[in-house]
Parts: sequence; C-alpha cells; structure tokens
Amino acid sequence: MLLKTRTVLIKPFLVLILLASPAMPQPFEQGAARHSTLAFSVDEQGIITAELKLLAPQQVNSTDSSATLKNGLLVVILPIAMDSTARINSGSSTRIAPIHSARSFTILAVICPPGTSEVDLRIDGISHIIETAEGKAKIELDFAYAAMSAAERALLDLPVTISTFDTSIVLPKKFDETEVNYDRSLLSTTDGQSFTLTAQKNKASGVSRLWIVFPSPLKGNLDKAILVLVFLISSFGLFFHSEAFKERRIKWSVGVLVSSLIVLGLTVYFTLTLAKRIEFLTVASASIPQLIYGIIASIYLIFATRYQVTILGQVTIDGKLTELVEVTLYRVQSGNAVKIVNTKSLKNGKYTFHIWPKKPTDHYQISAKSQYSSEGVTPEFSASRGEQSEAPPLDLKSLVIKDSGSKTGLPVKP
Repeated sequence: MLLKTRTVLIKPFLVLILLASPAMPQPFEQGAARHSTLAFSVDEQGIITAELKLLAPQQVNSTDSSATLKNGLLVVILPIAMDSTARINSGSSTRIAPIHSARSFTILAVICPPGTSEVDLRIDGISHIIETAEGKAKIELDFAYAAMSAAERALLDLPVTISTFDTSIVLPKKFDETEVNYDRSLLSTTDGQSFTLTAQKNKASGVSRLWIVFPSPLKGNLDKAILVLVFLISSFGLFFHSEAFKERRIKWSVGVLVSSLIVLGLTVYFTLTLAKRIEFLTVASASIPQLIYGIIASIYLIFATRYQVTILGQVTIDGKLTELVEVTLYRVQSGNAVKIVNTKSLKNGKYTFHIWPKKPTDHYQISAKSQYSSEGVTPEFSASRGEQSEAPPLDLKSLVIKDSGSKTGLPVKP
C-alpha cells in the first residue's frame, strides 16, 4: 500500500493506546534475542530512504521466533523527523498512519491482521541530508528522543511500542576513510559504505545521538553542473577564432593547439595527483573547447594547404575597387559551367576562394555582378591542387539611367 504522510492528532491516539495496553504482552526489547531492523540509505540527490522490518512483540527474554502480533497494533517511534513529502509503502493488508513528526523523531501507528509475525515497510524520502558549515553531508539520529513531550514519551513504555532497532546507514558510495567522520565506538563497517549499530550495543552504551558526516553528493552534482556550464561558456569563445580560420592563419591555429596541449597535460597531471579532482576539472574544462578547436583547425588547415585550390582575384567598377559585388566561382566541365560557391561582399574589392578540386588541375570561371553595374565573366582559367592561382581581373561598367528632366544619361554610382 502506498500512502502520503498525514499527521494524526496525538492526544486521542494516546488515550486509545493507554486503554488498550494492559492486555498487551511485554515489550520484546527488554532482553529479547531478536530485534526489529531500521535501514537508512542515501542516494546521489541526498534523499534518505528508510526500510523497516518490524517483529511482533514477545515475552521478556524470549527467543521464540514464531511469536505473532495478537491484537494487530504497533506503535513505531523512529529517531528521525519525517518529511511531509515522504511516501510510505507497505503490504496491502497493512495500514500505517503517521501520528506525529517533530524535529528529531516520528511516531507511526501500524495496524495489520492479528497473527502477523513481522511487518515490512519502506518510507521513500523520509528525510534528506543536512549540509554542514564546511559543505559536507550529515545524517543525525536521536535515540534519546529528547524533543518528545511528556505525553509522547509515555508511548516509549508501552508494550506495543518499538523504538529500538538494529540500525544501518548506507552512503551513496564508498568514500575515503579520511573523508567520513563518525563515532567508531558505536558504528561498525566492513566496506566503508555501510555502517551498522546493533540494538544491543545501542542499549548497553546508552546512545543519545548518532551521526555520520561524509562528502555531500549534492556538492558533487553541483560541481558537475558547473563543469558542463564552464565548458559551454568557453565554447562561445570559439567564435573569436572564426576570422583567423577564414584567413587561413595556420600559425594561429597551431599556437592554440600547442597552448591547449600544455593546459591539457597540466590538467591530466593535477587530476591524477589532486584529491579534489572534480573541483579542479570545473576550472580546467574551460580549455577543452579551445583544445578541440586547435586540433581540428590545425589538421584541417595543414591538409587544406596541401590539397585545396586557392583562387584570388579582384573586381572593379569603372576602374575603382568596390565591395558590394556578388562574385560566383564555376568549375568548367565538358564545356559546362557548374556553380561551386559565391560571395556577396568583397574585402577592398578582392576575393579569395578555397575549394577542394576533383582533379589535380581543374578549369574555372568567375562571374561578378551588382545592382549598380553590368555583369562580367572572366575567361576560362586553370588552377592546380595545392597552389594559389590568380583569376583574371574583372572591370564592370556602371549602369546608365536617364534623368527625367535631362536628355543626358547619368551613371549610377555604386
């Protein structure tokens, strides 16, 4: 059964329990060989889940594992406050009601069929980790139930109450033993991730508060988010390389590659030697996009210099250099001109095309036009792979229009 937590009025419930308790057997916690279990687990989001195995109350000093719950009623007191968003999962024949949850404890009422020997239940999101001033995670359990009122404390002495457990805490992962702080006289561990406290040791040592401090999984998630964000922000810096890439500045690309490789080498070294690797990577990740650019751009430009065709040329209108001209490059194949690429603006009247040829030597033509001039086409010319070729210059003529008040044509100035 799945239910959300709801708080029931405590006083009417106490009256009901106190009236019913004389007919109940004695609590099994007083010397019984078997105990209920309470297992906490923490996930990567810092949410705590509790799993309970509740045993039927038995006679004092009894080791009878076949004893059952005669009246079908239990009061369970947990050493941790339960969040209002927690969800309780149990068997379909079991009813569980949160009676009260305060700063450091929770009271549950469990009703199940008479004759039940044990009750299993799971509380998802019973609580969440506490962040310390140093940014670490902390789980704290209050077995003294110090925040209880006198009326609530009366429940501890009832024979139907379970308030002592074989307790375990499982961390999100195994941490270095120097990063986990806990009372080693109480908690024991065999793998550095799961920690246990038996009910017998709890009772013998008179434990009041039990705590364990470990690296916060929330901080790890935050570091990963920062790492991704820094990487993306650094990627915007690649736009500053666009002009150098267009102008084929291979020295610039190689310089970016070499500097990025140095940063990468230092990043790998410090990542392997520093304890806080994620924190360091959040800063070093800024160099990764630059490194990727340096590798790709350098390799591309090295191959392009060797295998591409570079065609240079200029366009003038009435003998003057202009920029607002559309220039198109064609490859001539079997007498047909096939468009390859074009540009709609020039730099100081000059253009440059870098293309991958189909043959070691190909034939090309250039056409140029603007809205202020006639269209011009160069004669066919050849260019070879890995070489820089100069296209024949083009000189366009300004268009001439007639003024409505004059018989003289006026050239349109670009």
